[in-house]
Amino acid sequence: PANIYLGGQQYLDYNRTYSDAIENVYLGYKWYETADQEHYWDSASNEYGKGYDAVVSAPFGYGLSYNDYSWSVGEIKLKTNDEEEGALYQPGAAFTDKTKIEFPVTVTNNGKVPGQDVVEIYAIAPYYGHTQNSAIEKPYVNLAGFGKTNILQPGASETITITVDPYDFASYDCYDRNENGFKGYELEHGEYTLSLRINSHTVKEVNYANEMTAGDFKFNIAEDIKIDKDPVTGKTVKNLFTGSDAIDVTPIDATEKDGSFDPVIHWLSRKSFTNIDDLKTSYNARRNATPSAKFYQSNTERIKAWDNATGTDEFGEAIPTENPIWNASNGLKVADDGIINEYGEKLGADYNAEEWEPLLNQLKMEEVIDMIGGYYGSKSLASVGKPFLTDLDGPSQIKSFAGALPRGTGYPTMTTIAATWNAKLLYEFGKSFGDDMIGVGVMGDWGFAMDCHRTSFFGRNHESPSEDMMLAGTLMAQAVRGLSTRGRYNMMKHFALYGYGGEQIYMTEQGLRENFLKSFRKVVLDGGCLGVMTTYQGVGSEHSETTQALLRGVLRNEWGFKGAITTDYIGHNPYCDTLLRCGGDFGMGVKPGTIEGVKYDYSSSPRVQHMIREVAHHVLYMWLRADYYQKQYLANPGTDDDKFFSSTSIDSWCWWKPLLLTINITAGTLLTMWGAMVIVSFFTKDPEKKQKKAKEAK
Repeated sequence: PANIYLGGQQYLDYNRTYSDAIENVYLGYKWYETADQEHYWDSASNEYGKGYDAVVSAPFGYGLSYNDYSWSVGEIKLKTNDEEEGALYQPGAAFTDKTKIEFPVTVTNNGKVPGQDVVEIYAIAPYYGHTQNSAIEKPYVNLAGFGKTNILQPGASETITITVDPYDFASYDCYDRNENGFKGYELEHGEYTLSLRINSHTVKEVNYANEMTAGDFKFNIAEDIKIDKDPVTGKTVKNLFTGSDAIDVTPIDATEKDGSFDPVIHWLSRKSFTNIDDLKTSYNARRNATPSAKFYQSNTERIKAWDNATGTDEFGEAIPTENPIWNASNGLKVADDGIINEYGEKLGADYNAEEWEPLLNQLKMEEVIDMIGGYYGSKSLASVGKPFLTDLDGPSQIKSFAGALPRGTGYPTMTTIAATWNAKLLYEFGKSFGDDMIGVGVMGDWGFAMDCHRTSFFGRNHESPSEDMMLAGTLMAQAVRGLSTRGRYNMMKHFALYGYGGEQIYMTEQGLRENFLKSFRKVVLDGGCLGVMTTYQGVGSEHSETTQALLRGVLRNEWGFKGAITTDYIGHNPYCDTLLRCGGDFGMGVKPGTIEGVKYDYSSSPRVQHMIREVAHHVLYMWLRADYYQKQYLANPGTDDDKFFSSTSIDSWCWWKPLLLTINITAGTLLTMWGAMVIVSFFTKDPEKKQKKAKEAK
């Protein structure tokens, strides 16, 4: 479905484009595997086979090998609330949202050459759409965990332990489809299967309890488990984009904020896969719909209302009523001549350390405003000792778009790297990338990209890992961890709906959270990412820089993100002002204060002044925290082999440079030869004429 309804559609009566993610949660392999389960392919037949085989040539997660590998599953353990030992698995065992399920799998290379193998675990959750009028949408399979062996010699074995977290395959019920009075993440009652597979479609036969059996392990939940808190941060997770719960101007699914549900968008439902062609009619009718004119509504009114608000904000937090302190003379610095000192180290260890207050009191508002409008890095904050820090692209090569050399190593595309399914390799890649950043004098990378491969036809898919956000998030968290050991930071991008085409991107909140936000969450919480770049697209009718729900609600509140947020190169100054009010910090190619009637000085409201001060807090913390990560790594390297894929920066091969040099040399040589011939000719061909003229004169 995503391939059919691809790219930005033009409203017939409005000069804006949009894209509807009508596939809902059924994206990529989740569509193909679920459609097969629902017999959608039964009538398909061609020279490649029948049914599923006639449609899919290579399932998600497939791989080729010269070898055959056998798997033996050891004692599966269920550890609840971080138990040391845990309970041994029995068929039908119960688990909760606080249970971690450990699968020890011994992989043996039965081939004749060295090789590696990947163990993939997929979760199959109970679906009630065929027995109930209303049910939560669920793909047939979801990747829940994976692991890869080291290189195994012929006949050699290795045991890898894969830990599965039920939160990773919980369903987000944004509409209370199962009518249990709850909107949020749920693990519904019923039978669950954790399936060991060689790809998303093929179950692996394994040795378990000394018997060869299909690698399907059954579990059971007696009653619905409602998960209202993020298991890592403990922060409340609830609807922020849907209907009357929406924080922003319009909901992401184009419903009304008054609570009514009469959408003009018809989302794909598993219970009606056989009628998928009917979606074309409603999809095309959307072009005649009245779009949200609030997409580019006047920022001035919104900004002024935000600046002068009192009481509590959209998230129940108190709005400041007193101005912060500026220009204090406390004699504090976070760095001496650009080198982070002991005071800076204390601040990098704790965002909420009491030492922050006297330091931030020293800030000058003018220098913070100047930093906000900077480009290719963050400008200095001389009042506290912060130097200019250089930030540059790109996702696979640092300084890839910069004109000046040297550049960093040019690595394979992120899609190629992710196809290794090798978390250890990604960690080493991150360290190597960080070494390149040191070598070329760059502090921050505008990367890595984590955009979801909605289809194969987006031109920048090569920058991002995968269509599966579990795979992407797990791998890229390790890449970010590796890079941070070098005292550098990433600005993961593009948060969060890049690659759709169109300015207004509509989808369900379930699709947003399960398919698009999962990788970013893992990179923040598991990888410790310190920077974020927004995107060009809109979250519904709200541009990504103007969405309180996404930037404050999810990123800063639910995930507890304390680092810095920058725009992409948007070229529209007012977005910088709205970004600041949504918890952002930088404008790439834009600057604040260009909207008439909006200013930043010491007469601004207390809320605005605290907002500006917090920008400096975020940016300083991003830099100091990166240094903290490096010092922690150097003090506790553990079993890290510290391998390097590159240690020096090598100038990239540019084919046109030697060609241009050759042309210049050739042209110069020919020109020199021609000049020499002219000169020689001038002095050698005239003597006879001179003698003849002399005789005639006599």
